[in-house]
Amino acid sequence: MRVVSIILVTAVCLGVAVGKADTVPKKTIALFTPEQIQSARHRLAHEEPARQAVQDVLQMAQQWVQFSDDYLRETIPPPQVPRAFNISFSGCPVCGRETFKYGNYGFETPLEKPWKVICPNCKSEFPSNDFGAFLKSGMKDRSLLTGDYPDDGWGWKKPGEEKKYWFVAYYCHWHWMRHIIPAVHNLARAYLLTGDSRYAHKALVMLCRIADYYPDMDHNKQSRYATEFQPSYTGKIVNAIWETGVATNLAEAVDFVWDAIDNDTELQRALGKDAEAIRQHLYRNLLMEFIKAIKEERISGNYGMHQKTLLTTAIVSQDPELLKWSVDYLLNNTGDRYTHEGLQFALVNLFFREGMGHESAPGYHFIWNQEVARICNYLLRADVNLFGHPTVKRLFYYPFEMSAAKGFTPTIGDSGGVDISRIDLPAWMAEIAYRQYGDPLFYPLLPKPQNNAGRAYTQFSDLFQPDFPPAPSAQPNTSRYERSRLLGDYGLAILRGGQGENQRALTLYYGWAGGGHGHYDRLNIELFAFGKKLLPDLGYPQFAADDPEPPGWTQHTVSHCAVMVDAQRQANLARGRLHRFAQSAWVQFVDASAESVYPDKASLYRRQTAMIDLPAADAFYVVDVFHVQGGRQHHYSLHLPGTEVVFQGIAFSEPRNGTLAGDEVPFGKMYDDPQRANATSGFYGYTGSGFAFLTDPQEAQSDRPWLASWRQDDIRLRIHWLPTQRTHFIACNGYPKGNRANPPLKYLIAHTQTEGAEPLRSTFVTVIEAARSSPLIRNVRLFPLAPDSADTVAIEVSHRYGRDVVFLSLTPGKRTELPDGIACRAAFAVMRFDNEGKLRQAFVTGGEASCGTWRLHAHDLQGNVEQVLPDKHEVVVNLRGNIGGEDLLHRLILFRAGEHQAEYEIFRAGREGKRWRMWLGDYEFLRGRALVGEIDEAQRTVRTPTVLALDAVAPVQGMAVSNEARTAWWRLKSTRRGEVALDGDAPLTSLRADADGDGRAVLLVWDFGAGDNVLIPGQADYRR
Repeated sequence: MRVVSIILVTAVCLGVAVGKADTVPKKTIALFTPEQIQSARHRLAHEEPARQAVQDVLQMAQQWVQFSDDYLRETIPPPQVPRAFNISFSGCPVCGRETFKYGNYGFETPLEKPWKVICPNCKSEFPSNDFGAFLKSGMKDRSLLTGDYPDDGWGWKKPGEEKKYWFVAYYCHWHWMRHIIPAVHNLARAYLLTGDSRYAHKALVMLCRIADYYPDMDHNKQSRYATEFQPSYTGKIVNAIWETGVATNLAEAVDFVWDAIDNDTELQRALGKDAEAIRQHLYRNLLMEFIKAIKEERISGNYGMHQKTLLTTAIVSQDPELLKWSVDYLLNNTGDRYTHEGLQFALVNLFFREGMGHESAPGYHFIWNQEVARICNYLLRADVNLFGHPTVKRLFYYPFEMSAAKGFTPTIGDSGGVDISRIDLPAWMAEIAYRQYGDPLFYPLLPKPQNNAGRAYTQFSDLFQPDFPPAPSAQPNTSRYERSRLLGDYGLAILRGGQGENQRALTLYYGWAGGGHGHYDRLNIELFAFGKKLLPDLGYPQFAADDPEPPGWTQHTVSHCAVMVDAQRQANLARGRLHRFAQSAWVQFVDASAESVYPDKASLYRRQTAMIDLPAADAFYVVDVFHVQGGRQHHYSLHLPGTEVVFQGIAFSEPRNGTLAGDEVPFGKMYDDPQRANATSGFYGYTGSGFAFLTDPQEAQSDRPWLASWRQDDIRLRIHWLPTQRTHFIACNGYPKGNRANPPLKYLIAHTQTEGAEPLRSTFVTVIEAARSSPLIRNVRLFPLAPDSADTVAIEVSHRYGRDVVFLSLTPGKRTELPDGIACRAAFAVMRFDNEGKLRQAFVTGGEASCGTWRLHAHDLQGNVEQVLPDKHEVVVNLRGNIGGEDLLHRLILFRAGEHQAEYEIFRAGREGKRWRMWLGDYEFLRGRALVGEIDEAQRTVRTPTVLALDAVAPVQGMAVSNEARTAWWRLKSTRRGEVALDGDAPLTSLRADADGDGRAVLLVWDFGAGDNVLIPGQADYRR
């Protein structure tokens, strides 16, 4: 990997570049070469698939080229007209939130009806006045504000409501986003594709008018959101995040039509400027304003978004000093907001090793992946190749890693929904990956060419790219992504099983849920099978904004398949801790805890979950055991895909009025938070129960097993409830996105409560059965255990093929006797007997199980790290015990030091004398990279401007730390913003060694190091 050496270009130098008065360095089109343009035009003229790929581009350009120049100038709103991405969180003044069933941004903004928005539900038009006439009056003649819904641009207030309805601002925002920006961009692209000067002229007319206005665009002072909700919500035309796309598209448009300025005498005459003056105008008021806004963080998105805008603009500018500064900034900047960290730091500090950025929601962190992929591709122009970096490589493999059952990505945080949650690698990324890595896995994702063409065309940029590389000679190896997988850094266990149409997966999420779009859902599970979500997570809220719904419902613990303590959501987004992960051909098991989400309240918050195949290919079941201790009441919640649920063995009351919060508590009210019960904003501090979002409650009391059944076509889902004590059960309806216009799901809640002084101890047990055929399970029961066995659960599952005995324990060293001569001393065991009572299969992890004279051992292996070889992705360990290397394949290995734990999968293992050498996959072991600043030997601290983010993601005390040359080592004591504290005898002055000669000394933080304790959970599989 080539790293650009330090370039001492400061913001002052950048200011000089922005402020040049006499010359413009840009001479011609920069983003494509003449040969690429000629090739694209040839393809457009001779290949029908190429024409189809850009049909929308040319159609929009043809539409806008018909408009007069005066119309094009007038249709672009001046800065004083406010912008709003949403009219109101209350929806439509006439039909209310019913409008949201058409989406958050469903109001129509027809081009043929300037300044009018139309409700998609009731078809009402707003505002009632002619805002165009009011705008022409300089927004001063208030006699023009007529009708029932007048809007002067700053909204209309409905009597009795605190917040306004922003009709004009909504139209303005979406006029920019739906009409103006796409029109300019597509006119410029049409010119590049055809050479037709009419397209360039119209694009330039619009670009010049936008350049007139752009320096005065200020989202802080000209928007609904900054006015009513968050004054610091910065941006330019639109908010800072979305502005990254606006600026990138405008920069590309400037580049594409640059060569047409000299010959556009009509434009020069209309503007009273010569070609050079027009170039100055576009260069200064657009390109350099983009650079300025990025520095001011008024163009600032998710990681990679503004970096892509910066690099695109720098390339378009053709200013070598600006490009040089931009590349150095993209690689080496450190000490700003975390989203502005340079790639050399961010790829280590801000990405999980499996290839996703530090946002829990897949729909958001995959934005990081796509933007960084584009940046790395652009950086090749500057002779910088980052594709060899382990984390960059994982960006492309990530959608395969994250896949649950076929067609589904886990719905974590603000991502996906109850029906759809799929992240696929787009074709353009697959092409980059195939060219860079040559892995046959990516080739099937490339669209297939037609009619002997050299490539397929799916988008505008494809016409400029070379032909596809040849097909690989080998078949792709997908086995790695078809079995159970642990994403240990991200914190997700994926239990997979079944084949073809019978694929299934259960996911358990215990990772850090930060980054802005996480939910309070530690230890949440989802179940996917037969092409459907059977335990669906709600995913993205109705609004990811200051509305009661996200904090009160979709992001709340109660809407997830988890446990809520004391009728309050989890207190934080902290990472849980993995205890065990084991897999075989027919059994998958995971054990994780997260006491930290209920600090000072829960001394035990732990889930053990197993997915077990039945002999029929289209049937399986899940055993779910959730242990909780602490607080005075617990609510264990599961939910099914719909409300048509049949109950057996329990008598629920008739549905009552109101919500679960009470008969008189209306839907969505934060009844148990005095500060927010009647508020109109500031909902994100809500920590109450969320019960006001659950309707039609039915209740029952039981201490006996009962069954809830749901069916759709040939898919059957049954939940066997096995109460360990007398329990209050609740059945109620919960709505996706917190909107009663959506079809509800059936929520089933087990509620325990104590009146005593001791903290409540609950063990929730369910068996979740799924099948495509008739249900195979005949009966499920708990084995009675001794009173002191609260940490242990034993279940008998009787089915068509015999019976299974399933054993789960938090104290695996304790022996438990069961009927029929069965005994277990393990973390988890399952034994399958046929209908004649003969043992046919068994699986054990973390101990042993026996039945008569039969015994199966699966004791954990322990040892320590002797050597770490990060460049080879290998570790050398000493292990106590004797085991064949093949038996370690795909096993979990835990590295522990102090409070820190790292979880990896073993992909290859071999004995070397008394040592074992293990390859842990092509993942990065490095977890932190920080610029070394002031050193205090006495306090054993190092100052750094770098945003490490380590302690936010996971416990860090005990992690291995080295200098850049890896010649001196310490243990991490703590991190905080700007400071790292170390333990160890080596002098800290050795941290100043600059091993790679780039002018920067850095310290390195590793996931594990020599001397760490090692635990490999034991597992054994038996089949007769």
